Amino acid sequence: MKKRLLLSLLSFQMAATLLVGCGTTSEEAVPKSSGSENSESTESTEAGETENSENEITEINYWTWEAGDGTAGSNSLGDEVEAAINQITEKEIGVHVNFNWVNGADYATQLSLAILNGEQVDVADYYYSGAGTFSQLYSSGSLMEITDLAAEYAPEAMETIGSEVLSGVTLNGKLYGVPTYRV
Repeated sequence: MKKRLLLSLLSFQMAATLLVGCGTTSEEAVPKSSGSENSESTESTEAGETENSENEITEINYWTWEAGDGTAGSNSLGDEVEAAINQITEKEIGVHVNFNWVNGADYATQLSLAILNGEQVDVADYYYSGAGTFSQLYSSGSLMEITDLAAEYAPEAMETIGSEVLSGVTLNGKLYGVPTYRV
């Protein structure tokens, strides 16, 4: 069941990328530093720890930037995007996504505080540098290694993304995120 949920999270992240555009550790986590030049999404180590039946809807918490015009408090597209994603994910993979829309100026701080306070953060977008970066999330043990899951459930996506881009979320041959933006 854990693999099914993680596949769902990976599938959701890929779907969210198309539509949006822009705790405790149970898996191995060791400090890392990365100079990634891509925006990535990460999956927390608590994701998938509970089993559920085939008909049960699993809820995940997704942290991302507001889907509006860029001004503080503008989330004009948020409700529409959230409804569209949940219409797909609930039917196709049995997952309901609870969005936590945060203004871009406050995002890194809010994400870091949520993690420090033990809030459930299953999937999160993050910045290239500063607070809330990949290296900080990795160092805090907030990321889960997903190498085998990506290879098993998303080999075509990994090939499309490419090893050069994936290197920004890889340490010692282990994958810790899925890039959602590439230059």
